[in-house]
Amino acid sequence: MNESRLPAAVFTACSVNYLSKAVAMCTSVLTHDPYAQPVILVVDRKCDVTIDDARIELLWAEDIDFPTIVEAPSNITSSN
Repeated sequence: MNESRLPAAVFTACSVNYLSKAVAMCTSVLTHDPYAQPVILVVDRKCDVTIDDARIELLWAEDIDFPTIVEAPSNITSSN
């Protein structure tokens, strides 16, 4: 890594049903920039999931006091 630059932070947000696509995107980023720091924010109710790549950070909206998106009315259109 070039010491004069900070590692790239790569962020995406998704619901659980799109988590595999978000992981694939992060894996691709890491292939091109192994120093990147990918983070996925899951805006869904917490459940058991496994991410095989320890370099990918998984955050749950309910764990970081994200606004009550997980309690939002069901008539809101998904951003997926």
